[in-house]
Amino acid sequence: MQDDIIATLQQELEQAYNAELDQIQATALMYYDAVPGVVPAGWSDLVSPDVRDAIESTMAEIMGAINPNEPLATFDPVSEDDLERSELETKACHHVIFGANRGYILLESAIRDALLQRYGVIRVDAYDNQIKLYAVPPENLRWSNDLMSPFLEDGRFVAEKRYYTRAELRQLGCSNVDQASASVDLSETQQTRQPTNNASDSEAARDEDDLIECWECYLRNNSKGGYDCYLINENIKLDHRYVDFLPYATGTAILRPHRFDGMSLFDRIGPLQNTKTFLLRQLATNARLANQQRLAIRDRGVNPDDLLSDALNPIIRCTGLPGESLMPLPVQDVTTQLLSTMQWLDGIRRDDGGASIDMNSPEMAVANQSAHAAEREYSFRELQASAILRTLGETLIRSLYLVVHATLRQSVQYIAIRSDSTYLAANPTQFPQRSYISVDIGATMGTKLRRQNAIAQIVQQQQVVLQGGGSGLLVQLKDLYAAQLDYAKLAGIPLPERYWTDPESPEAMQLANQQAQQQAAQAQKAEQMQIELLQQPEKIKHMENENKIIIQHLEDQTKDKELKQKYFETIVKNQADERALDIKEIEVLITSTQDQLNEDEVGEDDV
Repeated sequence: MQDDIIATLQQELEQAYNAELDQIQATALMYYDAVPGVVPAGWSDLVSPDVRDAIESTMAEIMGAINPNEPLATFDPVSEDDLERSELETKACHHVIFGANRGYILLESAIRDALLQRYGVIRVDAYDNQIKLYAVPPENLRWSNDLMSPFLEDGRFVAEKRYYTRAELRQLGCSNVDQASASVDLSETQQTRQPTNNASDSEAARDEDDLIECWECYLRNNSKGGYDCYLINENIKLDHRYVDFLPYATGTAILRPHRFDGMSLFDRIGPLQNTKTFLLRQLATNARLANQQRLAIRDRGVNPDDLLSDALNPIIRCTGLPGESLMPLPVQDVTTQLLSTMQWLDGIRRDDGGASIDMNSPEMAVANQSAHAAEREYSFRELQASAILRTLGETLIRSLYLVVHATLRQSVQYIAIRSDSTYLAANPTQFPQRSYISVDIGATMGTKLRRQNAIAQIVQQQQVVLQGGGSGLLVQLKDLYAAQLDYAKLAGIPLPERYWTDPESPEAMQLANQQAQQQAAQAQKAEQMQIELLQQPEKIKHMENENKIIIQHLEDQTKDKELKQKYFETIVKNQADERALDIKEIEVLITSTQDQLNEDEVGEDDV
């Protein structure tokens, strides 16, 4: 039975080995390291590092978009009661990845592998109630040759090449450890990655320190749905156990449909690097020929030691006339044409690489174009980097969170997670199985700026709605709070909750209740004033009637006074007239008396 299993696994391993892929991965490493390779005699050994430049510029975009302070994926709740629990499980997985295992470095390693060697792999293991994550070299992973999916779990067979010491195998409880031979068979990719390593490195001074090459094979168990895991060394089965799921999170940068291994930047730019390297060597060789011209000489007419001297402008001794003994051969200067061609190839590299190197330069020159046009141009160049980031999120990040969650459920009984200023304790074995997950790996710089502008416009519209009395209908304070947090997160501000108060926190709820009571009192007061305002017309009408009565009374009084005045004036006039008559009578009487007296005086004089 054991021999049948080993034979089956050996057959699967042989069929899973892809010599062409191994050659491509080894060549990709050489291109990234700018290894000159075989150079013809007399030629320059310069190498154009286009593959490395494209990967580094794309990595700057991608890793700048990843915020390790926030979960890159969240588990979707299945019901309203599942909200808090799904959030707790998301924080637990994020804590394991970034808090306990330096997830940022692991992600960078896996993403670099995907950009250079088509796919990246992160392994998730559990030891003593703890979870450990490792970046697996792509060349150490094999899968069934009939896998037609970007997802490794769809394959019937998966194997990883691992190296253990004999002592480590004994600690794992493996049998037949003493029969395992200490040998290391490096693939072409491994030899390129570790050129100083060789098979003799596995031989140690002590037997227990011997390095033993093993294959950890996962063969699908069709009856149980999981995998039978075998650890074998050559023709020896060392260990066997059953697992429910594969411990690998895998992802690609550029998807190739129906293929597990995607496309790398090396696949796109490798041929271009060949061309630029050839042109660069042509340029350097042309410059050297221009400075050290070839000479046609008359045999035995020139001293050969002078011709081969390394001194600057050496004297060349001739037996005859120099013009008859020496004749320089003309060299055509093609520097301008070579530089123009290399600049054209730089444009192709920019379009194929997913991110342009000049995007990461501090100048980002906008000469002869408007700022808006420059922003549009760099946004277009950034689209491929955004697509690569999204593909990595839906493959590598998604599978990483799912595998970590499954490992927590199976192997960890206690975990403490920091949430803001408090700690949350949980028993992961009670977590339910999750399959619904939303990935938000982040955004490139241009995408962040566009999202920030969009959120700023949303915040302005929210404020207009709130000021217009639409609170609770179209916008709530928690919506404005969420928009402000998203804006700060896109700006790269860690823990933006420190700058805003959650409207659903106890303090905010208490203040909201106080404000609501004040608003209710003000509303009651305003209603009372409204009632009084509605009663004002009746009061005004009553006051107008009273005013009319008063005015009428005053008018009547005025009229009565006028009558009395006229009556008084009449009486006074009558009295005055009577007195005038009396005065006239008196005057007449006086006149007559005076006349009488005058007459009497005249009569006396006559006597």
